[in-house]
Amino acid sequence: MIVLTFIKYYLPGYKSGGPVRSLANMVEKMGDEIDFKIVTHDRDFLENEPYQKIVLNEWNSVGKAQVYYASPGNMKLKSWQKIIKKTPHDILYLNSFFDFNFTIKLLILRKMGKLPAKAVILAPRGEFSRGALSIKKWKKKLYIYLANMFGIYDNVIWQASSEYEANDIKNVTNQKGNVKIAPNLPEKVIVQKEIIEENSSKSGIFRIIFLSRISPKKNIDFALKILSKIKDPLIFDVYGIIDDERYWDYCCFLIKNLPENISVHYKGEVVHSEVVPLMANYDLFLFPTRGENYGHVILEALSAGLPVLISDQTPWKNLQEKGVGWDLSLQNKDEFVRIIKEEINMHLSKRLAKRLLARDYATKIQNDTEVVAQNRKLFLNTIKASY
Repeated sequence: MIVLTFIKYYLPGYKSGGPVRSLANMVEKMGDEIDFKIVTHDRDFLENEPYQKIVLNEWNSVGKAQVYYASPGNMKLKSWQKIIKKTPHDILYLNSFFDFNFTIKLLILRKMGKLPAKAVILAPRGEFSRGALSIKKWKKKLYIYLANMFGIYDNVIWQASSEYEANDIKNVTNQKGNVKIAPNLPEKVIVQKEIIEENSSKSGIFRIIFLSRISPKKNIDFALKILSKIKDPLIFDVYGIIDDERYWDYCCFLIKNLPENISVHYKGEVVHSEVVPLMANYDLFLFPTRGENYGHVILEALSAGLPVLISDQTPWKNLQEKGVGWDLSLQNKDEFVRIIKEEINMHLSKRLAKRLLARDYATKIQNDTEVVAQNRKLFLNTIKASY
């Protein structure tokens, strides 16, 4: 089976967040049985220069996949049409709803009858969540209206990562029968118990981490407003690429007006391989996101033995019942404050017990073979239905 995949960013890139990890994990776990051919941009998110040690506009071997790194001048309709026609494939796999170059252009070609008649799977990667749609709201609403009117998404198979995303897709696209659930595949990274025990024995100032792209969707301003209500001393370290300078300026204004007991540091970007070891040094992961279709960074925090305090706009639910964190409504600011205060004053032995529960829960998630089976079924059933 050959799956021809289009995605705006791929390895060795890491700055764009979850979609890269979702596809890379899929290739790693299924690349021995599925031939993935991936067409992507020749550079990472917000970068002006292409990756080093790649051949532009040619196929490169990257892990278990073949990757075509397209230069900016090679993303025209004719270029895509040529690549797709010359590349044998059984399924065309798209990884965005709104991306102009890597999704919309392809569906326009398909609507015009310029592409081979192959099945198409589209994974919106959380773009239909309430929080995501609230950003550039009217522009997105207009495009969705026009796309539905002209039918460029007709006969597409939609991949949802959860029941929650499936409902979002159905509500936005009016697609009922073509939405299939195949959860994102997690990466297996586990922090050793000894490291967790060592870090948990430190009785210094309580340390909170935020790690994600700095944009309105990730909602770091909410986190800062919550922390302004805490009277205890704490450290809040912020990691991630700044992809909205105006938004970050607003966050910096909030930081300057925080009480003296709250120490905030912007630490810059973190390469993917360093994320989990870094998180193991903190006491809490604070992530009040407006919407995630999976949230790889949440699993990374749990893998590091780090309890998570997140919004309820992700597939990670009932965390308090599991003893590994909390998933709260963004309307409930007082509860965010209460939990942070409670964690700061918690005895170290209880904190360690919670951290080990988080690590063990992550292990369980990462060893779930059913998730691989659901993704395999998505591709196999799509091929069967197309013949």
